[in-house]
Amino acid sequence: MIGLTDKHYAAIGRVAVESCTLDREVGEYLTRLSSMPRRSLMLGDKVTLLKKILASRPMAAGGNPQFNFALTKLRDLIDRRNALAHGVWISEVDSSAYDNTIARGRKASVRAGDIAAVAEQLRVARKLLLRLCHEYCPIAAGGKRRPASSVAELMKQLP
Repeated sequence: MIGLTDKHYAAIGRVAVESCTLDREVGEYLTRLSSMPRRSLMLGDKVTLLKKILASRPMAAGGNPQFNFALTKLRDLIDRRNALAHGVWISEVDSSAYDNTIARGRKASVRAGDIAAVAEQLRVARKLLLRLCHEYCPIAAGGKRRPASSVAELMKQLP
């Protein structure tokens, strides 16, 4: 028996919503920045492509390192999201830890108690990416409202 509660399942749903929103927004950035024909890419591949496109654009000082930070965090979060959505759920019976249910994926593992944190970090990373687009690559941001939090504030929220 997998030891997930209704609270865990609700958090998994939030991860799914944040992931879908991120997927849509990254797709919009790619459309605005590239004349490449739109094709179906997985979210991780979209983030990798966005990183390549942004690296080739001239930016004000500091833009590329901050984008690299945000996109690297997003890749890690996508791996964690993939573990939650597609991984194998196991319960460590020998564990004395309170929360001993884990999702194991190919590239990451996530404890059940950390599911809500993954959702929150996806939201923060998505806002950071949008804020960076507003500051360094406005064409990518399009008509989306700029997040109120500063880049520094958002970066602090991502471990």
